[in-house]
Amino acid sequence: MNSIPKQYWTGDGQSMDRCSCLSYNWDIGTVPNVMLPAPSWSSQESICIDACIADAILALWDEGIQTGASCCGHGGFVPDWIDGAVPHGPEVIVMDNEDAELAARVLRRVDQSRHWKVLQWQLTMAAQT
Repeated sequence: MNSIPKQYWTGDGQSMDRCSCLSYNWDIGTVPNVMLPAPSWSSQESICIDACIADAILALWDEGIQTGASCCGHGGFVPDWIDGAVPHGPEVIVMDNEDAELAARVLRRVDQSRHWKVLQWQLTMAAQT
């Protein structure tokens, strides 16, 4: 497994401190996820969020922005088995492309210490039978 320094370099040449959020996929970190009460647009009772981005996700929800599968980036950790992967910071996935710019403004307001990526969830036809 990779040794995990206290900082890492993002793709844009900036350094960031690593968080200690638990990744169930990569078996790293010690800080468990938090369960947040789901916003009104969700069919769930609660939603599991990486602890270090929970306040930012709540701020997005307060603005009515629907999110899904957002990730803190786990401090830029990249497992050895991912060939050619680049460390990344937190990524927020919005459901509606029209929310992307508002999401970026909210994230800059609530957490200027990070280099956030705002992505849009999109389904595409990959195959058909």
